[in-house]
Amino acid sequence: MKRTYYAIILNIAGLIALSNLAFAQAVIKGNVASQDGEPLKEVLIKIKGTDLQTRSAADGTFSIESPKSKGTLVFVTPGYKDTQKKFNSKSDLVVFLNGSNPSETTVSNGYTSTSLSASKSISKDDMKKSSDVREQLQGRFPGVIVSNDNGTFRIRVRGVSSFNSGKNGENTTEPLYVVDGISMDDVSSLNPNSISKISVLKDAAETSIYGTRGANGVIVITTQK
Repeated sequence: MKRTYYAIILNIAGLIALSNLAFAQAVIKGNVASQDGEPLKEVLIKIKGTDLQTRSAADGTFSIESPKSKGTLVFVTPGYKDTQKKFNSKSDLVVFLNGSNPSETTVSNGYTSTSLSASKSISKDDMKKSSDVREQLQGRFPGVIVSNDNGTFRIRVRGVSSFNSGKNGENTTEPLYVVDGISMDDVSSLNPNSISKISVLKDAAETSIYGTRGANGVIVITTQK
């Protein structure tokens, strides 16, 4: 009798827990657009404090499931300032994103973004002919040192004192390369003629979005679309 009683109690407790969980979950829907009202596609939309995320559709609409009925959404996309918007279970959001300062370039690692001054960037019109993209950095950016050892280019950013070698002779002070938003360890095969812009991130505030991978600086490369 006691076993039956306890079994009934446990079943009731389980049903209540499931009911509370279902009640707490919410589907947040909305639209994201520029200040001019143009729908923005592929905007990264993340629930703050979680790993849950989605992206907006071509018409700017989005939908994301939240484990809680209240919270904050973070909107991140290149060319626009990061925006946060609170929501509740009944939210039907319309979010407008402000553009970055025209004199700045915005880069993103897929989770958050940062802006860098145009003085730290060079465009295609400023580039010289070369067979290696790293040669474009030579003498163009303060604090960026380019070494050419028999055709092998090495880059040093932010005053690193020496070129250290890691396992298998790997250069441990090479910066992180980010090409069209994708992290790369080697850009020697990248066609210099396909590049439209090169930017250098060397301040801690700028490189922090890449974590320890950006400790030696970050070279952001944008190719022609």
